[in-house]
Amino acid sequence: MLAVEDVEYIKKGVALAISLSKMWNSKLYLIHVVEEKKVPKEFEEWEETSGDLRTNYFDSVGERDPFVKEVETEVKNAGVNDVEVIYAHGNPADEILLAIKENNIDCVIMGGHEHSNFRTSFAGSVPEKVCTHASSTTCIIVR
Repeated sequence: MLAVEDVEYIKKGVALAISLSKMWNSKLYLIHVVEEKKVPKEFEEWEETSGDLRTNYFDSVGERDPFVKEVETEVKNAGVNDVEVIYAHGNPADEILLAIKENNIDCVIMGGHEHSNFRTSFAGSVPEKVCTHASSTTCIIVR
């Protein structure tokens, strides 16, 4: 599985995901998570009353992301035929861990960020949580 986010260094992750998928002749999952905390202010009042509306909002945001479509096209053009895109909304680490469990993923490739906090300085809080709790191999791409 490749966790897709619009950062330049994830291109290395795309190349690695393509290589591994072709080598193992395996299905490649692409996951894109829209964080709940990024909900526009006008939608905050719907938190308790309009769950379906919020879900539709996050689904449409994720599905319209041109970077995800670009990665999916690149993967297919490279000869990986079995590709599934998972759009999720919520806590990115939790959603990635759930996708790992539900789809029996054996390898996760994701980007990392530099932070000042010692514990997350290597990769960031999302990759740190995924590495700590995933039942699969995790590869973190950093700058």
